Amino acid sequence: MRAARVFAAVDSQTEGMPTRVITGGLGSLPGETMRERRLYFERHLDAELVGEIPSIVAIKECSGDARRIAELVSRCPNTSVLVGGDNWALEGFCAGAAGWVSGVANVFPAECVKLWELCQLGHVEPARELYQALLPLGRLDMTPKLVQYFKAALDELSLGGGPCRPPRLSLTEAEREILRDAVAQGARSRHGEGETARVAVGQDA
Repeated sequence: MRAARVFAAVDSQTEGMPTRVITGGLGSLPGETMRERRLYFERHLDAELVGEIPSIVAIKECSGDARRIAELVSRCPNTSVLVGGDNWALEGFCAGAAGWVSGVANVFPAECVKLWELCQLGHVEPARELYQALLPLGRLDMTPKLVQYFKAALDELSLGGGPCRPPRLSLTEAEREILRDAVAQGARSRHGEGETARVAVGQDA
């Protein structure tokens, strides 16, 4: 079997964070700078690749720009578009995302499902209230130590996150303090401060 496209990539570790960089196979991209070429790819080639490769059923959009969600929903109507970061889930849902690749959901699963349901029901105000409680932990998703943060968050709630294996680096004490504060704010949504959200979902159930 002959492949229509062959891509070359380099895998690396950056501060314990695995990355993959495409180094060949895209051909020549128009633009004078790397930024211009990246923008060309986003605006033209992502939807083209989805059309060429039938096995692609979803796109994880990680730019942090909710406008990209709306754009991809429009350009790829038969492909699910997923929010790829925890600190813009509310914006992504409201822009039409079909789902969410989430680290916060490992720590506060019921609250994340509730956030999704509120957005689907159009209850924006209670969704915002709940999101504000989850956001401090969500912001830690977009850092090199996201895995360490989420495993430590599980430990804070006695859910057994456990240590990370090398080459991932351990959290510093200052980072652990940030993590504890974020978990405490998320936990408040379980104890009365998320009452509006619970009522809103329950009324439409």
